[in-house]
Parts: sequence; C-alpha cells; structure tokens
Amino acid sequence: MGTPAMHEESAVVIVWNADEGWGVARLDIAKLDVWIHFSAIDAPANSYRSLTPGQRVLCRYEMATQDGYTARAAWVRAQ
Repeated sequence: MGTPAMHEESAVVIVWNADEGWGVARLDIAKLDVWIHFSAIDAPANSYRSLTPGQRVLCRYEMATQDGYTARAAWVRAQ
C-alpha cells in the first residue's frame, strides 16, 4: 500500500471546535469538506493552534476518511 497523494488548495473554515481541537474547512475549487486537527496547523512552537469560522486557509490534504469526512488535512496555514 502506497502513501496517499497530497493535494493543496485554498479553503475557508466552516466549523471549529476549540474545546476538542478540530474543525472543518471547505475547499474553494473541489468544494469538498476537509477535516482538520489542531496539530496540522502551521504555527510557531508553543503557540495556541486554533482556527476561526470564516477564516481563509491554505490546506494540504489527502483523500482519507476521518470522522465521516472523505478528506483529512495534513498541514494548514492561515492566509
């Protein structure tokens, strides 16, 4: 079994659950919802990693099922 292919696209955060450290962003072109864990957020060391609904992000993701979503973020950076 090979490594899943990574894709990169701009997205907008539609849900963020700060208490649980996860959320969902909708990709601009693919119109796909991507599951995001706080650990995938590109941020300075020892900083609080969080997103806000409506925030624009750049998202590297793979097509892999996570909590009912068909794509999972591997890396996310606020735009």
